[in-house]
Amino acid sequence: MTDQEATVVVEKPVRAKGDVMASVPRPKEVSPEYVKTKKYRIGTKEGSPRQNYTVAGICFPLYIERLEEQGGETVRSREYGVVIDITDPEVEAIKKAVSRRVVREEGARRDIHEIGSVGYQPNPNDVPMADFLYMVPVEEGQSILQGPPQ
Repeated sequence: MTDQEATVVVEKPVRAKGDVMASVPRPKEVSPEYVKTKKYRIGTKEGSPRQNYTVAGICFPLYIERLEEQGGETVRSREYGVVIDITDPEVEAIKKAVSRRVVREEGARRDIHEIGSVGYQPNPNDVPMADFLYMVPVEEGQSILQGPPQ
């Protein structure tokens, strides 16, 4: 098969007048800042009341387990946090979301509250969510630590 035979041409679909999809705006050129990503090591700190937090759609795990087979046996290795690629707008969304949230620990309950939301009342047990998370940029060529950041 030649490259020419493998090429697929997609034509713009013909829409009838009044078609709902005809009124949907076409995406504009994507800004480079939304495509460019940077590596970050993110996670939940040890001693946190929860093992995982999800902020702006991104999970901050305490650790992940890798499974490897060595000599016919399954070996588990624990890696604290995770390294992911994040865009600058995602970093800003995370910062904004974390700055508005607190963790309230009362007995066995561990609730997350958003400051300024309906029904939120400050409480002496409120701890900023940022105290439990880390997000460290990983520079190119930098080795990634196995233990949690201090």
